[in-house]
Amino acid sequence: MNTMEAFMLASINEKNGALLNAKSMLTYGLAGIVVYEISNAGRLSFDGKHVALNSSSHTRDVFLDDVIDFMAKTQKAYKTSTLVSRLAYKVKRFARRILEKLEDNGSIKIEQNRFLGLIPYNRYVISRVNEHKKLVNEIKEIIRTGDKKPENQKALLISILSACSILHRLFDREERKQYRNTFKLIRKAAYFETLDEIGAEVHKAVKTAIAAAQAAAT
Repeated sequence: MNTMEAFMLASINEKNGALLNAKSMLTYGLAGIVVYEISNAGRLSFDGKHVALNSSSHTRDVFLDDVIDFMAKTQKAYKTSTLVSRLAYKVKRFARRILEKLEDNGSIKIEQNRFLGLIPYNRYVISRVNEHKKLVNEIKEIIRTGDKKPENQKALLISILSACSILHRLFDREERKQYRNTFKLIRKAAYFETLDEIGAEVHKAVKTAIAAAQAAAT
């Protein structure tokens, strides 16, 4: 399971099959993860303020390649937060496609329902309950033990979950109080020693993109 899939799986409420935040907000998190993955694949360059495509060759990952194609067409350097915002709208059905991939993999089942018999909505029923519990427990254990040096991808995953206001929702009320300071440090990208510079930049970009979207909606 890659980081995008783990992010969406962890964002599902196992009790009622609802997403723990609006799908539109989660899309920003996915966009940030993709930017990070493309950078790791050697296709992006950072100068501290902007990110630009340095190779249009494909990676064999359809989501990464969609973004590479978009950036190749625009041929622009972007502020990371601007790129994350653009990708949330330019990559078609981003979150839905990841959820469908999880269904294809057998991790979840997408059920279509209607609220009051009129308004359609989806439930994402966890099929592989143990897989979901293992993932969430791994995330919780990192917080509970005060582990500041998890593997880089896990540090990125937790940071993006935090940026999308998901992380604290994985814990009960008492634990939220207990780990409040840890949550704050993670949200500031000041907790994990294994979160590299690009990961921290992507984390910040996702927060900025979400804040801008929420401000525009009010």
